[in-house]
Amino acid sequence: MNQLTHCLAAKITGIVIFVLMCCIALISAILTYMAYYLDLYTTTWDVIFAMGEVWLMTLFDYRYIVIIILLVSILFAVLVLVFLMISAGHRKDSERIERNSLDRIPLEIMLCLEIVLFIVLFVCASMTIESYSIPIILVFGTLIYVAMVLNVLSLFLTIATRYKSKTLWRNSLLYRILRVLRQLFHCIPFVWKWTMLILAWGFCEWMMCLLSVNDTAYTFYFLLEKCAVSALLIFLVYQMRRLKEAGQEITKGNLQYRINTRHMFPALREHGENLNSIRQGISKAVEQKMKSERLKTELITNVSHDIKTPLTSIVNYVDLLKKEDIQNEKAQEYIEVLDRQSARLKKLTEDLVEASKASTGNIAVNAKPTDLGLVLEQAIGEYDERLKKNQLTTVLLKPEEEVFIMADGRLLWRILDNLMSNVCKYAMPGSRFYVTLEMDEKEVRLIQRNISQYPLNIPAEELMNRFVRGDASRSTEGSGLGLSIAQSLAQLQHGRLALEIDGDLFKSILSFPRIFPGLPVENLVQA
Repeated sequence: MNQLTHCLAAKITGIVIFVLMCCIALISAILTYMAYYLDLYTTTWDVIFAMGEVWLMTLFDYRYIVIIILLVSILFAVLVLVFLMISAGHRKDSERIERNSLDRIPLEIMLCLEIVLFIVLFVCASMTIESYSIPIILVFGTLIYVAMVLNVLSLFLTIATRYKSKTLWRNSLLYRILRVLRQLFHCIPFVWKWTMLILAWGFCEWMMCLLSVNDTAYTFYFLLEKCAVSALLIFLVYQMRRLKEAGQEITKGNLQYRINTRHMFPALREHGENLNSIRQGISKAVEQKMKSERLKTELITNVSHDIKTPLTSIVNYVDLLKKEDIQNEKAQEYIEVLDRQSARLKKLTEDLVEASKASTGNIAVNAKPTDLGLVLEQAIGEYDERLKKNQLTTVLLKPEEEVFIMADGRLLWRILDNLMSNVCKYAMPGSRFYVTLEMDEKEVRLIQRNISQYPLNIPAEELMNRFVRGDASRSTEGSGLGLSIAQSLAQLQHGRLALEIDGDLFKSILSFPRIFPGLPVENLVQA
């Protein structure tokens, strides 16, 4: 069957058989008509049929055979037509549906040409019959009928080819006009689109009022139109609600949420697809960021652990050298340098491990009500000697009442230790160091302010990044991890750490939700 549909000879044979069957069917139909009905009107056909009633009586006797021939010819014509429609568009040595020049004509123009040709052939057929000449009727009538059959056949075949090549709709004038109108409509701003729709709706209502005044059908049309408009508005509101929910879900961080843009209005569908694209882009960016952070954390952790073992040996051997009675002053200086630098390297390694754990949240948090004012006083007391050594005057401002937060005492101490250490390293000697503890009904804020001895030539946000320090401060012993660790530890305890820079004024703001120990346990933490 596949070979037949691709064979040109089979198609030509099929067309010939189809035309022949149509001719036989026409002749059989005429003879059947004459056998049953023309006996009443034989006087008007005496010129054409000289045999008169004798011929009709003979035809009447064989009427059943003529009917069978008619049905068989129609059946064969239908079967051949089905075969031709199946084979339409198929070419030898090609699996694709190939269109000819006739199939590329727009469907509406093709239909108009077919109709015009059919009308011309019908007029010619009428003129032929009116000639009352049997030879003319037989010759020209047959030719005209064959032309009509081929005309109809070509229409069926081109429709079949267009359908199989999926161009039946796309290769039409209506489709092209609608596409142009759609493109023009897309160029119009959204507000003007709805303005035009409202005006068109108002015009239709006005025309309906003009055409239906004092008409009982006006009520029916009015109710029908209002129902349609109401359904349209409900559908529009529903779509806008879906877009709103999608925006809220994306804002909450739900990057798995996807809008179903099917059956949406074009403008809203475009908006929904844009939201889906944004969601997909954010999801990819977050995934890449998490992957990068995970690789960075793993690298830091592995390197830190690899350094830790030989560093421990270096520290131990330096301690052994310090216990030896070495008279050489140069050797003693070298040992002191080794001791100082090994301690610095050990501190850096510990900070790396802690930063890695803090950034991934891989730290156990044992939160309980903690008096922040008391912990702050202890931290300042611990650093009092270093502050005085750097000629820093501490100015502490705190309320007299107790200020409670939900925090892990160990982690909170680590945060304050990093902040105080940062002040001792980078504050200008001979200046004041302000520490303010303030609170309201919901939040507790610890504010530290100091004048930097180095130019603060980078944004405050970048100081939170790992290993980031000001250009002039790179000669100090800091690792650039203290503020990053403090921020991560604060977030683990539902707090936050923010930095502000105003010229050489450095300001850190540590915030925690305030709690009241007298409340139930479930109300102590305010996330």
